[in-house]
Amino acid sequence: VPALAAEVVRLRADNAEWEAARDAYYASEQRLAREAERMRAEWAARPTRAEAYRQVADELALMQSVEP
Repeated sequence: VPALAAEVVRLRADNAEWEAARDAYYASEQRLAREAERMRAEWAARPTRAEAYRQVADELALMQSVEP
């Protein structure tokens, strides 16, 4: 019986360790998903290359129209 009790204690410890590793994995996965979503939103908020070129062209045209 003592050997059986020791095995139960060992199995419970193994199970607790496995559950902690699983929880850490899922927490890490959730952090990565949040970071990916943040990066997607950041990229979506940036102007496209064409929009950026258009903005620069507009600013240059404005500067040239103001020159004496």
